[in-house]
Amino acid sequence: MKGPDAVPGNYRQVIARHFAANPPRYKLLNALISPPGMWNSPLGASWSAPIACARLTVETGNSPSTYTVGFRFRNGQIIEAFDPEYNNPAAGGLFTAMLKNSVTCGPLTYRPYPELKQTLRTKR
Repeated sequence: MKGPDAVPGNYRQVIARHFAANPPRYKLLNALISPPGMWNSPLGASWSAPIACARLTVETGNSPSTYTVGFRFRNGQIIEAFDPEYNNPAAGGLFTAMLKNSVTCGPLTYRPYPELKQTLRTKR
């Protein structure tokens, strides 16, 4: 997709800079990133947005924990970082979280993201 909301060609670096400015609270063990994908609205609504997602595994003290962060862009910059698995009881709870993940980051494929570890290492 082209236009102001397209995922920029340097999205891997843009997302790495985002995490450098907002680092994980725990030690990063592994990082994966998706190629650009689409957030397609569920249930027949006609809305979609280009996205890219990162999946991080961190050491939380007791055991590793993996979470995903989705990103939307405008004019080459991040305009939204979202948790596709966020469970808000007031907005439908677990069902809504599962539905949102299934139309955003869930179906995307992921590849190694070594730039993130390097960016975080350089920042510290």
